Amino acid sequence: MSFGKGVGAWSSWMPSARIWNNATPVEVQPFPANKAVACTETRQKFPVLLRVTAAEEKKSSTPRHVGVDIVALLDISGSMMGEKLVRLKEAMNIVIDKLGPEDRLSIVPFESKVNRVTDLTYMSEKGKNAARYEIKKLVAGGENVMGEALHEGAQILRGRGEDEKSSRVGCIMFLSDGLDTDIFNADISPEFPAHTFGLGADHDPRVMKLIADKTSGTYSFVNNDVAKIKDAFELFISGLTSVAATSVEITLTAYDGAPISDISSGGCPSEKISDGRFGTIRIDNMYAGEKKNFIVYLQLQATKEGKQKLLTIGGLYKSPSSASKNLASIDVSVMRPDKNKKGSKDAAAFDPVPDVEEEQARVKLFTGISGVVPPTITAETQVSKEELEKAWMDFQDSDEGRGAPQTMKDNFEKDYEKMKSGIDSADEHKKSGLPYLMSWLTSHKWQRATTKDEPPSPESSGDFLTQRQKDHLVQKQKQDGKESEDGTTTTAEDATPTTWAKIKNQARSYLGSFLVQAVAVLLTSLLLMMLYSALEGGSMANKNIAPLQYPMLSKSNYPAWAIKMEAYMRAQGVWDAIEAKDPKQVPARKSQMALAAIYQAIPEGTLFLLSGKKTAKSAWEALKTMHIGAKRLRDAKMQTLRLEFEGLRMKEAESVDEFAVRLTTVVNKIQTLGEDIEESYVVRKFLRAVPSKFLQIASTIEQFGDLDTMTLEEVIGRLKVHEERLAAGLSAAEEVK
Repeated sequence: MSFGKGVGAWSSWMPSARIWNNATPVEVQPFPANKAVACTETRQKFPVLLRVTAAEEKKSSTPRHVGVDIVALLDISGSMMGEKLVRLKEAMNIVIDKLGPEDRLSIVPFESKVNRVTDLTYMSEKGKNAARYEIKKLVAGGENVMGEALHEGAQILRGRGEDEKSSRVGCIMFLSDGLDTDIFNADISPEFPAHTFGLGADHDPRVMKLIADKTSGTYSFVNNDVAKIKDAFELFISGLTSVAATSVEITLTAYDGAPISDISSGGCPSEKISDGRFGTIRIDNMYAGEKKNFIVYLQLQATKEGKQKLLTIGGLYKSPSSASKNLASIDVSVMRPDKNKKGSKDAAAFDPVPDVEEEQARVKLFTGISGVVPPTITAETQVSKEELEKAWMDFQDSDEGRGAPQTMKDNFEKDYEKMKSGIDSADEHKKSGLPYLMSWLTSHKWQRATTKDEPPSPESSGDFLTQRQKDHLVQKQKQDGKESEDGTTTTAEDATPTTWAKIKNQARSYLGSFLVQAVAVLLTSLLLMMLYSALEGGSMANKNIAPLQYPMLSKSNYPAWAIKMEAYMRAQGVWDAIEAKDPKQVPARKSQMALAAIYQAIPEGTLFLLSGKKTAKSAWEALKTMHIGAKRLRDAKMQTLRLEFEGLRMKEAESVDEFAVRLTTVVNKIQTLGEDIEESYVVRKFLRAVPSKFLQIASTIEQFGDLDTMTLEEVIGRLKVHEERLAAGLSAAEEVK
């Protein structure tokens, strides 16, 4: 028997089947590992790759997708204070904007308790406005109850009608910094996928992956720049809002001489039935343009010469209209030539099929990396450096690894290097390599894109991006490039101003010690200050404004000194030199003016320590580092202050003014460490902390006052009035009027 004149002759035995709805077909395409296998040969695990693809949305028509029900579980505990909460609000507003009128959102913030602020609400303009309002009101504080929050999220999705459950995609978006070890012992419902998002270097990747694994979700994280959490949300939502098919079930029927021995399906459920005669693969939902690869292994036995049927593929799915449709049956075959027969050889037909080799390599590495993470994740779970290195070496030395294309191997090596980043220190690995490794595993388990600190590159071929997600990333890159050229980058302070913001940037400076440089910088700065005074002195004198007297920094007054210096430097118009993210964009004269102001407010001993600082920003951050400490020490201080803040209670014999001083002192210390506390949260804390003699007036203020707009001074004033009038016997209601 002749076998044609090349590889192309075998294309007729690689058919495809489509599931069509009005706009989006689902295609299943099989790839046997070889187009031909000698008839005398046996294979214990002959791979057949099944590629399931949901077609792209047609840009010429109105996109149709399955409606989604999202429960947003948002951690607003005390550890989320400051920039984290600001970025959370930004990210959620993007989610709200991206949802369509057929999608529904429920917002559930949690701290010491779980608070469902909205039920599942259609995202019409009215619904979006209501959701934005609830997001705007969020205030951080309290403890963390992840288990209770997940229970509430499942309850919301469970409470939908049967038609809604079957026709809509339900999932949970879970955002937290992951500081709750109780979750390891919690009973987490597996009914609905919880897609977890870790925010900031403090988050625990073990917690995030535990939740994702137990619920069939994915895990993304943003550590180095928490502002990018909005990009992570946008990448996720761009996929979720393009679901083209649900309840996809691929059925497999094996023929005699080629029973199913195994099915590699990642996180998707699969089953082998009746000694390998039948099999199934189930996919919960598929995004438009999404591809998923599965490998069906067959026990290929020796047979007679000719064409051998291996499998019949069938199945069904649900379209966006909720109609259940069948997948037309197709057969998968290979040629079984007699290699000993003259004229029957076609060497190319026996070569491995590249698509199958690539998927086998991916599965090989995924299996190896999965093995270095204990099956039961706990608060003590760590990854062994030796085991991770062995998994990588085993992959490189394996047939699958050697058969992978070089580009794929290069990309995998980059992944491996990121996975082992910081692995010599458990604390450092938890902040860098471990989250990357665990996010990578969930991405490959479900063959879906995740954000691993940075959004994936749209040019990448191994991150499971759909075309829609790639288009989004390309558009984002263009937008970022334009903003960079125009200098119109929006900061957290621009997006959400707060009356309590004082000191934002974390210290990242080192100390200099060169006296000559210090003197040169000091003289230059003082000359500029003298010039400034000469230019401005006349106008100040005419207005009877006294020259500013800078406070002198001491060993113990840094918090108050920093606040005063900010006020003075703002008054002189040079504070921009401290706030600027890029000192190079600050005019040299303004930076030197700000530097001169700092030098006038520090003792001589400190002056020499700043000798290497050429900009006001670097000098300011160096002082902050000296007085606040390095990041690890700062984090420890912050945790202590948060606990102190939450534990503050007004004593029975304490006056309102005395307690106000204690409370605001702690608040100022927290602000000095670079965290924000929204005034509305401090107001609520004050009212919660009062003793029994103030409960009536506190309750009345909470009931009739608008705590979101009420100032701390106003609350203190009302409590002081009550304090002064207690002896007079006036009721709380009379005082509030």
